[in-house]
Amino acid sequence: MKYLKWMFIVAIGLFLALPAAAQQPGAQFGAKLKDHVSAMDVDKDGKISKDEYMAKCVGGDCAGKFDAMDADKDGFVTKEDIQNAAAKAKDRIAAMDADKDGKISKDEYMAKCAGGDCAGKFDMLDTDKDGFVTKEELQETAAQAREKGKAAGAQMKERLQNKMGTKQGSQ
Repeated sequence: MKYLKWMFIVAIGLFLALPAAAQQPGAQFGAKLKDHVSAMDVDKDGKISKDEYMAKCVGGDCAGKFDAMDADKDGFVTKEDIQNAAAKAKDRIAAMDADKDGKISKDEYMAKCAGGDCAGKFDMLDTDKDGFVTKEELQETAAQAREKGKAAGAQMKERLQNKMGTKQGSQ
């Protein structure tokens, strides 16, 4: 049960982080996913280490999210790991829309929420405060999360460059 709760939290996070990519077929999905992985992959080795993820993660239990995405527990999240989690997220969000009206009501969200501050999470996603979360609101929230992630990545890159410069200068 605890694993299912983490998978739900990761799924929501991934769905918010990759909303456009998760809903686009074929080559477009691949291109968006590659861009997302590339943005997080500071050392450009084609996979995201836990340190890279932690530097760009915004809010929540970042270590738990990473561990849930790292399906093979090798210490890295790959494009395939993200694709699998994004597919699960899309399915989970579709399941939340019990009446299939294309939006998630607060009651629908609360019925499927896996724990934590469910009401607070819903209120954060419901940006227009109409009592429903729409695809557009999910995409808006995801865009904001991506911007926060980019800023965190730039800060990490600067810190790494400063550390490398400091070490090189002291030799």
